[in-house]
Amino acid sequence: MQPFMPYWLVLIISTAVLTIILKNEWQRRAKLFLILVTSVFVSQFFFQMFTKDSKSSYHSMRTESITNKVEIPLKCDLACKIVYKNLSTKKISQNKNLDLSILAPSQAVFKDTHKILNTAIHKDNKSTNPKVELIILLGSTNQAKYQDDITKLIAELKNSKDEQISKLANCLAFIYSNEQNNFEENSCEIISTYPYMKGWFKDVSLLKFYHITKNHDKLNSHLIKLEEHYTKIAVRLALIFLTALMAGLIGIIVIIIYIATAKKGSDNAFNLNIEKKSVYIVFLAWFTTQITISWCWHLVAKSWKITNTDPLLAALLTCLTYILSNIPGILYIWYFAFRKNKLNFWQALRLKIPEKKYQITKIILFGVLGWCAALPLVFVSHLIASHYFGSSGSDNPVLILVIQAASSRQFLPILIIAFTIGILAPFCEEIMFRGFLYAVLRQRFSIVLSALISALCFSLAHFDKGGALPLLSIGFILALVYEKSKNLFPSIITHSLWNISSFTIALVIFGTS
Repeated sequence: MQPFMPYWLVLIISTAVLTIILKNEWQRRAKLFLILVTSVFVSQFFFQMFTKDSKSSYHSMRTESITNKVEIPLKCDLACKIVYKNLSTKKISQNKNLDLSILAPSQAVFKDTHKILNTAIHKDNKSTNPKVELIILLGSTNQAKYQDDITKLIAELKNSKDEQISKLANCLAFIYSNEQNNFEENSCEIISTYPYMKGWFKDVSLLKFYHITKNHDKLNSHLIKLEEHYTKIAVRLALIFLTALMAGLIGIIVIIIYIATAKKGSDNAFNLNIEKKSVYIVFLAWFTTQITISWCWHLVAKSWKITNTDPLLAALLTCLTYILSNIPGILYIWYFAFRKNKLNFWQALRLKIPEKKYQITKIILFGVLGWCAALPLVFVSHLIASHYFGSSGSDNPVLILVIQAASSRQFLPILIIAFTIGILAPFCEEIMFRGFLYAVLRQRFSIVLSALISALCFSLAHFDKGGALPLLSIGFILALVYEKSKNLFPSIITHSLWNISSFTIALVIFGTS
């Protein structure tokens, strides 16, 4: 769809202008045609997005930033190995004979990472970064069966017209293919200076290089830094894991209690009385806006190379994109649904802050318990998506920018991203999917059906094929929180806690100095 996007937009905008200019019967026909065109436009987009191995979706993870995604399991895996090794024996930096097997990822991590990198190369064979990372990944295993693949990838990099890439290829050949012809030790400074060589890939390559060249001073220095860095990650991840485990156990109890006390049938407490057509038009207009803004963001990110620029600029543009994508949806609710029904906007959405302190405490408690309930459900859905559907996690490009902000260790980008995903996104999305959509559905259907439909739309709106099932689970829990509290703020709190907790993990893994 991407090459034809300008034509679609011209057709939609032209038809929208006609609905304003024309009168009477012709205006009615123009409106029907506009609904038809936008429906086809949105349907075609979602069809392409969820088609297997679709290369046209511009929301696919960009290959030049694939490092940010695959580094999460690799760093966690190495951190756990180093801590285990240090607890069972003495520190690896104190061992005279370095055991390189510690660098090899576990089988499950290797399999997932190998799949992601192969997919990235398949989608864009001209991209250098995934090839470099795949060479290092395969080389870290020290298995002869991957030697042919390593040699082939290195040969492709050597043919590059870019002098930096060619120099890096020679260095990787020395480290992972034992090619020592015409090799100069100083040439491997490219590992430290090459802009995309970072994190786990940089650590492993330097370690193997110092080991091969028997540079014991630099090897010991690098090992000490590596131990300190990955031990910090392991300790902080352990604290997060224990917190999540305790919260998850509480969440299971919350889910059981809710199921036991849940009401059946429709609920007249949600008395919006909005027509089905109005709901359809609101979301059709919003999805069209979302797709258009996403396309524009893709063009800007590609032309300006946002993922490689200043983290502050990337964070500001991400925040702006969220505003331009989500605020129109709230305006559509008012214009197409609430205005003609003469509904008070804030009352209809149940955005109300109680005056009494105990009621405010109750709202916060509902939000925290909702977050606890989401943990086990999302964990199970992630396992199902991974095992049965081959999902390798979220494909949302915002994930790249979240990790970039965490990696920058700069206060302002981190603050802007935290505000965007922790306040702005939950507030807007909860108005759309729980305050409006779920409330309308709940007048007609049961809790489960209403929650499932609103959660499905919530998942689709993220344009995230890899994270579709976990997003569906989160959306379902958020609907139950809103149902139980009859107030939108608890679901906003739950949503905010979920996003901030995900950002916290990124800060731990990528922001640990």
